[in-house]
Amino acid sequence: MKTKFYTILLMIVMAMMTSVAWAQNNQKFSPKQFDAELTAYVIKKAHLTPQEADRLIPLMKQMHSRQRTVFVRIRKAHKTLREHPNDNEACRKALIERDKLNIELKTIEQKFHNKMMRVVPASKVLAAVEAEDRFFRHAMKQWKNRPPKK
Repeated sequence: MKTKFYTILLMIVMAMMTSVAWAQNNQKFSPKQFDAELTAYVIKKAHLTPQEADRLIPLMKQMHSRQRTVFVRIRKAHKTLREHPNDNEACRKALIERDKLNIELKTIEQKFHNKMMRVVPASKVLAAVEAEDRFFRHAMKQWKNRPPKK
């Protein structure tokens, strides 16, 4: 009798775990959830106090917003190679534009890092930047290993 009970209980637990795992794999990307996870990770890994987080996180979000607009323009430059693979002049212009945009990204980063160092110690800014890099690398690995869409 006990064995039958434990077998049924084990099957129920396994079914629940399977349904949870299946639901997690079929979730669509949520920018809000991603942002919340990034924020929590940075706060934890950089050992930010609540006051430091209140000052630093809005600056990081503002920096990301400005960077996103540049990333969109970089993607447009990337399309040139697919659309005009044999047009050297178009590719040259796209490459020059891409280089300018990469410099713009670094300039944005530099300006915001300087702003961040005015509100929290440089050691905390560096820890936050490195935590952010680790988070993005981990996220990219997860996205790379996800099953293909049907």
